[in-house]
Amino acid sequence: MRIFSKSKLLALRQCPKRLWLEVHRPDLLEYSTGTDVRLQIGLQVGEIARRIYDREGDGVLIDVQADGFDCAFERTAALLGTCQPIFEAGYLAGGALTFIDILLPEQKGAELAWHMIEVKSSTSVKDYHHDDLAGYPLPAYFLDF
Repeated sequence: MRIFSKSKLLALRQCPKRLWLEVHRPDLLEYSTGTDVRLQIGLQVGEIARRIYDREGDGVLIDVQADGFDCAFERTAALLGTCQPIFEAGYLAGGALTFIDILLPEQKGAELAWHMIEVKSSTSVKDYHHDDLAGYPLPAYFLDF
């Protein structure tokens, strides 16, 4: 089974052919210098966000690149029982996966609730940011790519 991720959703929304190429011909993928710079800026913005939302330094950063998907999902599940902020929390359900930039715990009486925060390195909200936050109904033919 193939996994459908947020990045694949955004590729689909930008251009269905882009999604097809990313899935079936990833060898054709080329990043421009501008894309590399934006990725580096995004990493720096993520670090700043972690310092802002975790002033005490109690949070846990899940590193999917180092640990792999399965470990990221397991660590996320285990951490949901704690009161620690979680950064890059991973979740997989029904063939779709996502990584949440920031999960902040909040005790509500006897219950533990979580606030999800999406971090962007942008000066304004763009239309595609909404897709980054919410699901989008997909045509059935895209679900089996």
